[in-house]
Order: sequence, then structure tokens, then C-alpha cells
Amino acid sequence: MNNTYVNERQPAGSFLRVAGAAPKVRVVNNLITGASRVLAGTGQVTNNLVMAATGFVAAARYDYRLAPPSAAGGAGLDPGQAGDFNLTPVCHYQHPLGAESRPRGEKLNIGACPAKDAALMPD
Repeated sequence: MNNTYVNERQPAGSFLRVAGAAPKVRVVNNLITGASRVLAGTGQVTNNLVMAATGFVAAARYDYRLAPPSAAGGAGLDPGQAGDFNLTPVCHYQHPLGAESRPRGEKLNIGACPAKDAALMPD
């Protein structure tokens, strides 16, 4: 749920590979860049977006914040729950090796970065 996956390996790869009799797998609100499949195997794939690395602020410097305007801005769906566990993200990665809390009540983006910039929201 709500990951940003950048594949620089060529010619291709998979964001997630499920083999055998795995429990129910849900892949929701993920942003994929590069030659990749979202899912190899069995699972439910919902509201994921494949986009070019040019859609980030500075991918070459590992700055994967969304460059405005972005189709991913505010386009995330409520991921729901797994049993009693709420799957809505509460923090996101901050380079290098850090984390930052996500503002509560804010629209979800597709991908890992929160919607801090109003310019990211499509008209």
C-alpha cells in the first residue's frame, strides 16, 4: 500500500512477486517507475500508477517527491483494513534513512509521498 517503486534495472522486473499458495495479496496506491510489472503472481491490484521518472522532483538525487502537476496527487484510495489493522499510511520515508509523519485527514497520493503541495492536486 502506498509505495513508490523505481526500477533502474533493465530490461524489466516486478514490483511484487507472489509464488505458491500465498494469503490474499492486495496491491493498492503504488507508484511504479521503470520497466516493471506491478504484480507477478496472484493478487488484487487496485489504483496503481506507472509513470516516467520525469514525474519526480529529482529522481537522479533520490528525491522521489512528485513534481507538480501530478496525476498521482490526491488520487489515492482508502486502502481499508486487514483484520483490525488500518492500512492507511501514517509515515513515509525521507532520504537518507529517515521517516516523517503523514498529516492526518489529508488526501492520499498514489505512491509514498504525502500531498503537501496544493500544486500536486489535479484541477
